[in-house]
This record gives sequence, structure tokens and C-alpha cells, in this order.
Amino acid sequence: MCRRAMLSDMQAQRDDMREQRDAWQRQAEARAGVVVEMASDAHANATVEVDPIWEQLGEQKLRRAAKVIFRETAEYLLLDFTIERVTIFYRGMRYRFTSGIKTLIPVITSDVEQFITAQQAAAPAHLALIKGVELGIAD
Repeated sequence: MCRRAMLSDMQAQRDDMREQRDAWQRQAEARAGVVVEMASDAHANATVEVDPIWEQLGEQKLRRAAKVIFRETAEYLLLDFTIERVTIFYRGMRYRFTSGIKTLIPVITSDVEQFITAQQAAAPAHLALIKGVELGIAD
């Protein structure tokens, strides 16, 4: 294949990727402000706020974040994802689209469960402090 044809093919691939990225961005913006309510058997009382913007970090690399917010303490867990070509990076680990998604989902689920469990344990002390301030009996 001649050099000109190869460059043309590469440009077409780049254009296709940009179109796909722009389509994802439009979809994300259409869902902007979506907050997912979370509840479990333990009544987690948490929400998930997904940043509607995909941040472009370079050619073929995107970043997006979400926050799991525990309402009673207002503490949050940041879920930060970077996608590069066919790989998702989460907490320093790589997960391939083809096979890693099945591994990534339980990892995220575990992180969220651990966060909520810790927040539920901290919530009674936090609420007692707030009640004490409201009653004028706390420092």
C-alpha cells in the first residue's frame, strides 16, 4: 500500500474515533445531572453523581469520574476511570473491554460496599455531634 493511501486510512480512522467520542460526549451531556439513588438491604442512603463530561487526555484517551455520596455524613468516594483504546484503568489496574469488565464490576462493587459500610459505622457519631451542636451541648 502506498504511503498516501496509508495516511488517508489513518486519517479516516482518526475521524471515525473523533465522531465516536463526540457521540459519547453528546450522550453524556444528555444525561447531565442524572443522580442515581442507591439503597441496599442495609438502606445505604447514598447517591451516585456521574460527571457528564468525558475529559479528553490526549489522542485515544478519555477520563470520567463519578462520586458515591453518603447522605448522612456528606462524605464521598471518587470513582475515577481512564479509558485508553480498549483498556479501562481504575485504581491503578488495567481492565480490557473484551474480558476485564467481568472483573472490574465486582471490584467497583466491593469499593462502594466498603465505603458505605464505613460511612454507616461513622454516621451515628457524626449525627450525635450535630445534635449536640444543635442543642448547645457540644464543643
